[in-house]
Amino acid sequence: MKAELTLNRSNRKIDIDIIAGNNKTVFISIPTRNEEMVYFHPNEPVEITYYKENKMYRFHTLFSNVERFRHQWFYRLIIQEVNESDNVRKEERQNVEIPSIIFGDFHYVFATILDLSPSGAKIETSAPFPKKDIILFFENEKECWIKGSIIWEKHEYNKYYCGVSFQDKV
Repeated sequence: MKAELTLNRSNRKIDIDIIAGNNKTVFISIPTRNEEMVYFHPNEPVEITYYKENKMYRFHTLFSNVERFRHQWFYRLIIQEVNESDNVRKEERQNVEIPSIIFGDFHYVFATILDLSPSGAKIETSAPFPKKDIILFFENEKECWIKGSIIWEKHEYNKYYCGVSFQDKV
């Protein structure tokens, strides 16, 4: 089953596979980021989000250990809590890391697109952006210039995050 893992230390999401599990334990594929394995410390919190039809399941877990089964390695996570909610997303999004630039009037800031859907994106920057109406530039198979509006902002760990709603589809 496809799911996404949230790296709390960097506010990044990584696509993973849930291999097996029960009400106490879940086994996942070993996540990779930039073609390198992601490692965890014993008892490090790991959040897994799984979408099924119109529901979203968020598993709050702790990393336990690495196990091998049928010549494959997996991470074993101990489930602490499971939250179920309605999936309010209208579109599927891709977890990505795409360098980009946000423009507005005479301002610009270098950014990284963290997730992308046909109608918007989640973006990380090292500085806040003063304008709400923007133009976003990035390359994803082709060069893209998209008009959009910043609809939410958050500051965490010396980084700034914002949600951009596109006026044109990607």
